[in-house]
Amino acid sequence: MTPARLLLVLKSRWVLVLLVWLGVIALVGLVTALQPRAYTATSVLLVDVKAADPLGTSPTQPGQADAYMAAQMDIIASERVARLVISDQHLADKPAAGNVNDERRQRWQADTGGQGDYIAWLSEELRKNLEVRPAKESGVIRIFYTAPDREEAARMANAYVKAY
Repeated sequence: MTPARLLLVLKSRWVLVLLVWLGVIALVGLVTALQPRAYTATSVLLVDVKAADPLGTSPTQPGQADAYMAAQMDIIASERVARLVISDQHLADKPAAGNVNDERRQRWQADTGGQGDYIAWLSEELRKNLEVRPAKESGVIRIFYTAPDREEAARMANAYVKAY
């Protein structure tokens, strides 16, 4: 099919092309409107990575800085730090009706039937929304926390920095 022939077909079917285009736009708009809102907050940490001695008297192993950064990232994403966040933010306190802690307790009840350790379940839930990434070739670690509310996302990202 030549380009001229294609343009003739499109010209003769312009109403159909317009309707398909509008249908796609409407579908994308509907899907976007129905998606739950999610906000991601970012906190940045500078980690002091010990470099090799410039005089060469105490050489460091190659990749030692990378291993140190990986260890720090694992610590940030650990259950122990999540438990410190829970304690600092009072997330395990008795909930008031209708607040976020009440919703979390209800989800825990539904997921586990009220069996098991609530704080362990909550720390796992918090860690699902956490992402820890190193910056390229530097001693900077970025902490991303995603939540349905922007204030909660920022508060939790900062709480992870403080707990670390």
